[in-house]
Amino acid sequence: MSNNILAPHIKGTTWYGMVCTITEDDGSPKNLTGVTAISTFRKNHNSAIALEFKTSDASLTIPNPIDGKIYYNERFIDIAEAHYIFDLFITTSDGKVDKAGCGIFPIVLCND
Repeated sequence: MSNNILAPHIKGTTWYGMVCTITEDDGSPKNLTGVTAISTFRKNHNSAIALEFKTSDASLTIPNPIDGKIYYNERFIDIAEAHYIFDLFITTSDGKVDKAGCGIFPIVLCND
């Protein structure tokens, strides 16, 4: 996952999640053994966090660490209509933090 624009999501409905594959520079899947992850959604980089997914509460999961996949799990989303910036950070077991992805998540009132 790098920079992505997600499909618009209708405010006040269940979002069915997504899967992000983290890769090494050569394109091979990154081994995520021992990694924790957090993804924050904000209206801009200086605003408060509106939505958060993280491995510590199982809203993000890494079921098979060697395949490089991080799963954003299903969630009811009822935040204000806006185009949210999201970032995904992973922390290795030795404390190194890497930005693994980012993008835009539009929340809309209806999907025209």
